[in-house]
Amino acid sequence: MDRKQLSLIAAICGGVVVIGMFLPVLNAGTSGMPDIPGVDFASKSKSVNGFDKGGALILAFILAAAACAAAVMVFLDKTDAVPFDGRQLLFLAVGAFGLAAVLAVITMLDGDYQTRTIGPVTVGATRGIGLYLMLLGAIGGAAASFLATKQAPSSGGGGDS
Repeated sequence: MDRKQLSLIAAICGGVVVIGMFLPVLNAGTSGMPDIPGVDFASKSKSVNGFDKGGALILAFILAAAACAAAVMVFLDKTDAVPFDGRQLLFLAVGAFGLAAVLAVITMLDGDYQTRTIGPVTVGATRGIGLYLMLLGAIGGAAASFLATKQAPSSGGGGDS
C-alpha cells in the first residue's frame, strides 16, 4: 500500500470515531421490577451517546476529527496550505489518534459500567457500540497513519520533501 491509500484508511478510521460519538456509548437499564398497581416500575432503559457522556470522549472526538483532517490533506495532496509536509501531518495524526484511543480506553475502564442484582431486580450499565467503534477507529487510524509515515510520498503535488 502506498501513502495515499494508507492516509485514506486513516481518514475513514477518523470518520468511524466521529460516527461512534453519535451512537450509544452507555446503556443503562433496570429489569425485574415488581408490579405495583398505579405505579409504572416496568423495565426501563436509557442510552447515552458520546456527547451526553462528555468528558474525555469529547476530547477524543476533537482529536480524531483533527487527525482525520490531517489524513485527508495528505490524501488530497493539499499540504501546501499548512506549514507541515505530508509526513509531519501523518505523525500528528498518529499522536492524535493514539491519544484518542487512550481516552477511549480510560472511558471504558472508569467504572460506570456495572450490573447489580438485588433480589429479583437487576440494575446496570453496559458499554455501548459507540465506545467500541471509537476505540477501534482510533487504533486503526493510528496504525494506518504510522504505516503511511514509513511510505515514500506519492508522485504529484503536495508539500512533501
